Amino acid sequence: MEEKRYIKMSLGTAVCLIIIIILLVALIALGIYTYTTKNTNAEENYANNNINYVNEDNTEEYSKEETEIANTTENRAETENEKIEKLDVTDNLSKSLIEKISFNTYATASIYNLGEFNTNNIPNDLVLRLGWDKAKNKATLNETLKQTLTKDAMKQSITNIFGDKLSYEDEDFKQIDVETFHDYGGYTDNMGMIKYNDGTYTANLFQGGGGDVPFIHQEIEKVEKNGDKVELYVKTAFIDTEYIESTLDFEYVIYKNFNFNTNTFEGKLSKINSEEYGNHEVGISENSKQVISNVSNSLNTYVYTFEKDDAGNYNFTEFKMN
Repeated sequence: MEEKRYIKMSLGTAVCLIIIIILLVALIALGIYTYTTKNTNAEENYANNNINYVNEDNTEEYSKEETEIANTTENRAETENEKIEKLDVTDNLSKSLIEKISFNTYATASIYNLGEFNTNNIPNDLVLRLGWDKAKNKATLNETLKQTLTKDAMKQSITNIFGDKLSYEDEDFKQIDVETFHDYGGYTDNMGMIKYNDGTYTANLFQGGGGDVPFIHQEIEKVEKNGDKVELYVKTAFIDTEYIESTLDFEYVIYKNFNFNTNTFEGKLSKINSEEYGNHEVGISENSKQVISNVSNSLNTYVYTFEKDDAGNYNFTEFKMN
């Protein structure tokens, strides 16, 4: 029978052995944990570095794209600006266009009464009113207080303003649609209708009285040419006339606006006495122009647009506030 052998060990030795085993296990576990954590951080750092790189790369690409767009827009704007040519108001083209829209006050008032339009939506009566005003072949029959214009002469006048592409209808129309701005002086007033019949327009006139009436003054601000288009910018003053009993003369009061619905002047800016003004029949004086110029920053700007046709003529195509 085999004899069993026993290893004898004191209690203190056993305790020490157990502690050593526990420490070994703890060291092994710590080593595993440290190794795992290190690898994990390395992977996270790698991933983070890649994200930052991608973001930086995207930002660079995005910034590059933004810059290209900005540069393209800027270049386009510069190209468009290069096309715009500022014309002097004494340039032959400028003078011809200014003359084209230099209407009598009643016709100018009709333009501002409408406020904004182009050749696609201009009312028929405004076409006829402007054509009548600029027509050069009206026949005045003083003995019967009548003024006549042939259909062909009206067409020629309208063509000179708008070109030959504008469609309109020959018909009766009211010469003055804003009664505040009508004209005195000889046989020139016609507050009623201009009749059209059998190829002829006929106006019944009456002799105007004395004194000045309100008018509209347009100060040329600038003329810009862009390709086949020219824009004529004007500063507009609405000027009322007030009779002064003490001086037995008129004062001319400058307003920013005129309310066409209520027929009232609005936004008083300045005034011109009769000595400064000069003679209304020969045009506004230089002194008056200076008074208006002094308040020009408070005036509204309006734009007359002209476009060149196939024959090389510039035609009035649009009016609007700037």
